[in-house]
Amino acid sequence: MKAPIIVVEQHTCFDIFQSVEAAENYVEAPDISLMTVYDADGNLLTLTPISPIHVLLEEPNPAIDKSDDLRKDITNYLVKYHNHSVDTLSSAPLGKLIDLLVVIHQK
Repeated sequence: MKAPIIVVEQHTCFDIFQSVEAAENYVEAPDISLMTVYDADGNLLTLTPISPIHVLLEEPNPAIDKSDDLRKDITNYLVKYHNHSVDTLSSAPLGKLIDLLVVIHQK
């Protein structure tokens, strides 16, 4: 599992974490049905409730590549909420799109 960890809520809200532990501490068990979680390579991660509030974040074996879904969600978000050009973003590597999200979330 490669950091950063990207938590996407209903395809429009992004939270970025530099570690699995930070993401696990943020996500609460009642909310997992609303969230999709990826690593920096676009692999889908699973959230498993381990208590009423805590979750465990794991990478399935074998890994499930959902980089196209993550790329689409990030692109749509950046175009809609941050005035980026879809033409520019459509050819950007996933790592570059994630870097743009990181910069936005640091502001």
